Formats: sequence, C-alpha cells, structure tokens
Amino acid sequence: MFTCAKIRDGSTYLSSHLSANDYYAEGEHVTGNWMGKGAELLGLQDQPIGKDDVAFEALRLNQHPCGSGQLTPRNVQDSIRFYDFQCAPHKSVSVMAITLGDGRLVEAHDRASRRAMAELEKLAAIQTSQGHRKRRETTGNICAAAFRHDASRDLDPQLHTHFVVANATWDSRSRRWLALETHDMFKAIRYAGKFYQNELARECRRLGYELDIVRNGKGVIEGFQIDGVPPEICQRFSKRRSEIEVAISKFAVERGREPTVAEIASISKDTRTYKLREITTPQVLVAQLSQLRANELRALEHLRDHAISTLAREPNLLQPQPLLETAKHHLFERYSVLAAHEVLAETLNQALGCLDSSRLLNAISSPEAGLVPLDKTTELLNQNFATKEGLALERWAVSFVTSTRGKFRPLGPATTIPFEFSSDEQRRVVMETLNCRDQVCAIRGMAGAGKTSSLREINRALSASGQHVYYLAPTASAAKVLRGDGFGTATTVADFLTNHVRQDKDRVRGSVLVVDEAGLQSNQLGGAILKAAQKASARVLFVGDSRQHVAVEAGDFLRILERHSQLQCFELRDIRRQVGREYNRAIREMARGDTQTGFDRLRKLGWVQERRTSYLQAAAEAFLQQTDNGRQFNQTLAVCPTWVENYQLTDAIRTRLKAAGQLRDGHSIVVNDSLNWTVHSWPIRTATGRGCG
Repeated sequence: MFTCAKIRDGSTYLSSHLSANDYYAEGEHVTGNWMGKGAELLGLQDQPIGKDDVAFEALRLNQHPCGSGQLTPRNVQDSIRFYDFQCAPHKSVSVMAITLGDGRLVEAHDRASRRAMAELEKLAAIQTSQGHRKRRETTGNICAAAFRHDASRDLDPQLHTHFVVANATWDSRSRRWLALETHDMFKAIRYAGKFYQNELARECRRLGYELDIVRNGKGVIEGFQIDGVPPEICQRFSKRRSEIEVAISKFAVERGREPTVAEIASISKDTRTYKLREITTPQVLVAQLSQLRANELRALEHLRDHAISTLAREPNLLQPQPLLETAKHHLFERYSVLAAHEVLAETLNQALGCLDSSRLLNAISSPEAGLVPLDKTTELLNQNFATKEGLALERWAVSFVTSTRGKFRPLGPATTIPFEFSSDEQRRVVMETLNCRDQVCAIRGMAGAGKTSSLREINRALSASGQHVYYLAPTASAAKVLRGDGFGTATTVADFLTNHVRQDKDRVRGSVLVVDEAGLQSNQLGGAILKAAQKASARVLFVGDSRQHVAVEAGDFLRILERHSQLQCFELRDIRRQVGREYNRAIREMARGDTQTGFDRLRKLGWVQERRTSYLQAAAEAFLQQTDNGRQFNQTLAVCPTWVENYQLTDAIRTRLKAAGQLRDGHSIVVNDSLNWTVHSWPIRTATGRGCG
C-alpha cells in the first residue's frame, strides 16, 4: 500500500531518518537512489544518495542541483519541500524477506514499488491559475529519492520504501521548473497501491510462494499475504501498526468519524518515536528471531526453502476484459462518472497477482470495455469515463422530457377549487403546475419553502377532477412521512415499479405520478419512472431540490433533467419553516450557498458551539437540559451527520437518562449492519492468488 506525508523543513530528514533506517548504528547507512523523469532532466537519474548528499540539500532549499541558482520561481516560508510517498507490503512478506532472509522478496519489492511510483509520476502536474479558475496541467515527471528500509521503529520486520519527491516538476511548455501539484497523485494513491500489490503478488508467485487474499471485516479485499505465515506471527511483528490503530480508534471516538488518508498520515507521524534506538542490523535480526518459537521458526524456514527450491516460472494470468467488466458493473452501480485510475484499481483488486498491468491499461481504452471517455487529457489515468448504457439512458430521458412538452391537456383544474394559500408564491406555483401541458414537470424548492403544503392543494385539485394519483418516495420511511402528511396511498418508487405498474395497469394508465424527494432518484430509477409514464401515457411531477440531495446509486437524475432538458421547474424560493427573523436569514444565506455568512449569523445567535473532542458529551448534556432530563422530548431533536457519532451520542444520552431515572436497564437485541455491497461486490465474485495460477 501507499501513504504520503508532507515535509516542510526536512533539514535533518536525510541524515537522521532516510539514511539511518528506522534505528541507528554507527557506521551503518542506507544509501538511496534518484529516480524519475525529473531526476533524469536534472542529471541525477540512478545516482546514489548518501547522508550528506549535496543534491538533496539543494532541492530542499529550492536550488538547482548543478549550482545554477534557484530552481522554481517562488520561495515561500514554511512551504512544502518534499512529499514522502511510502510503499510497504503485507507483514508476511516482510517476515519472509527480512527475518527469514529471502532476499529475492526484497528485490521483488524494489521492482514492484518503483513500477507503482512510476504510475504515480504520470499524474505529476502544475497549477496553471489561481482562485475559482484553478486548473492543472499534467507534466508527468518527478525527481524522487528512493530509500528502502527494513524495520519499524519497534524493530519489527517492516520492508518499506520512501519515495521522497522534490516539490518541483519540469514544465515543457514554459521550459522551466515549477512547483509540483500533487492533487491527482493523491487521488490515485489507491490505484498505485493496488498496482504495487498486483506486481508484488506476481513476483511472489513466480518465486514459489502461494498467496491468500486478505479481507476486512466487511469481506472486502484489502490485499494478499503469503500462505504459510500464521496471522499471529504477523500480529506479533506489527507493534507499530497496533500503536497507530489505537491512535486511529481514539481519533474516531473523539471526532465521531474515521480519519481521512491525510489524517492517518498525520496520526502516524505524531505517534512516531523520534529518538532512534542505537542497535546494529545483526542485533535487530537476533531480536526478531528471538520472538519466534522453535516450531514456528522451523515452519517458516521450510516455507522459505520450499519456495527457493521451486523452479521459478511466470504464473498464468487472467484475461483483463472479464474482470474489467465486473469492475465496471460494481463501480458504476453507484457512480455515473469515474476516472480511469478508479476503475483500474478495482479491477486489480479483484485478481491480485493475476493480471498483466500493461494489458489492463490497453483494455480499458478498447471498445469492448463499454466505457465512453468524457474529456480529453494527456494522461489515461486521469481520463473520466461513463458507461455506454448510462449515457444512453441519460440521453433518452432528456429527449423524452423535451419531446413531450405541450403535448397534453392541463394537468388539473386551476380555477374551480377554493384553494388555501399561505403566500402568493405558493399560489403562483400551484396554478402554474396545474396549467402545465407537459408530460413531465417539476416543483423545485429548498427545505422549508412549503413544497408539502403546495402539494396538498395540487392534490385537492387532482382529486376533484377524478384523476388517480400515485405519490412515490425514495425510501419506506419517506413514504411513511408522506402518508402522515395526508397522502394516504404513498409508497416507494421501487414498490410502484415492481408491483403497481404490473398489477394495476388500468389505474396507472393516464394517472399522475408525483415523485417526492426527486433529488434522491438515481438514473436507473428515474429512467424507469419515465419509461413507465411513457408506456401508460401518465403524467410525472417531480418534487424536490437537486441542490439538497443526491442519489445513493449512480446518477443525479433531477439535476441532469434540469440542466440538459427543457423540463419546466416551478420554483418556491421563500423559506417559511424557520420563523425567527435572524434564524430565517441565516438559513436563506446558507441555502444560497453563502455558508460562511449563515454560520456567522447562527454563531451570533449563540446557536453554534464548539467543544472540540468533547462535543458529543456536551451535546448530550444540552439535550437533557432542553428536555428537562428527558421528561419533554417533543420540542428537541438530536441529529448527527455520521453513524459513528449517532451511536456515540445516543449512548451518551441513554446513559444520562438512566442516571436520571427516565430509562430502565434495557436488553440486547441483534440488528443487521449494512455491508454496503453492490450486486457485483468482490466478496461475491473474486479470484484468489491460487485460483488464477
């Protein structure tokens, strides 16, 4: 896998860390090497790097290594001087390579990690403009110092390579060195990790080792390990990883969410012991071997000797096209547009060690892949793709909405019903909707703008004219809310498409389909609604706000129709739910996109309070104060943005309610937690390291 850290000063990074391994022994030094197309342009390619390397220090100071002066145009105080990309295998590889001394695995790691870093190099870029017009142009070259280490700070076997990339890249257009823009490199870091794992797995199989796939708690593939190295040994030699995982768990408890990739890198750095232990390499090896019992050591030695005695051969590989097809179906179930590196990463993850990466890169661009490039970039990995099927569905939906404009009689009687309106705006929207002659139209309004009350008046008119109306919602809970608001026949979109369309054909014909929370409709479900309407000559009224919600599955259906078709949208702009003047103003500002001003206004009202790591405990205390220790729940709502926070806040509130005597001791029940799989998730269909050999 790959991780990355930013180095701002780095004045002692070379001498105290990179050239000293992760422990210190007088007279022992790690020698690095320059790599990358940028290093070649600087005349450094493959040159050795010692602990006092002049070129490394020059780059740290933003100077040209040849001594000709400043390298990039700007020198900014406390700016980033290096990006440290770190690449490491599974612990079982480190155990066999370092503790058991199979140097072939060390060489395999070197080849695989350099190939993977070369893939990231393809995405090196510069920033060409500032502010809202910020753009990136790919340069495809870096200057990196590669240092391989073989132990962790806890002296466990930990084979890993630091690729310390200078903050400079050559721009051939302006013919000068500019600051490196790593945005695309960071986005593709999972691809680089999977590329590395695939290359290393191929090498391990070629060297005579059998592999097992490693999965996380939800059954999703994370990597591979060498078969025959027991998990308990890997855990025993993972003291540093255990330390980081404890810190990650503490972060999740304090913040109510899992840390990001950048935050994990920061946690790793913050938990690292900066003082190096003084010990020699032979002593490190003795310390590692002493942690193995005699029978464990014999078993690992037998595993190594058997692999070495096995005649090296190139393992059988799988055809990339079927695997790419499965990856496509898996990913595009949730996304309508993806970068090539995302599709490639999933494909590699499906069959680690069983794919030729160059053939896979060719396959993704072939017509057989069924992917359509949406933009032209100089680098394939950055190319955005959609599926042919997804694009065809979007184009059909846009064409259908536009071609059916004005083809029907008015939706409902707009003059014979004694309507009840709370505003002129609602009157206008209701009248415009009922007078609409399009087969498909929409009512758009942000939260609290009065969509539901307007819909009630439209329902009265439609019912009075004898039209049958289906009220549809994206989820069962949303349908229940609709029924509570007076729309008694409300059901889910899925139930309507599965049951009513087939069983109630006569009632569906000529009916009105009112789709609430339309911003949550995926392309697949949105298209199915329109096809059902087309077949039954039914009218469709979408109600919602594409700015407020997005679908879980692929596509942003309502937004696509708003932007690309001639869909008529009757808009409610005035927010009515928040009655307090300043509160209402704050909500309006945030709804317009001016989030900062809105939050500042709420802060002045005293409604925004920050408690840093104790914010969930403070929220629980505030909840009990607002509810008179749990005696009055009807005016107070506790809401959390993540499930982790939800569980923690709920537990804190329940603990306090028990202490206040408002809750008795409960009993445990079994609940099902979503694994977040798709129809084509890897736990269902996957190849193992053995299965493709």
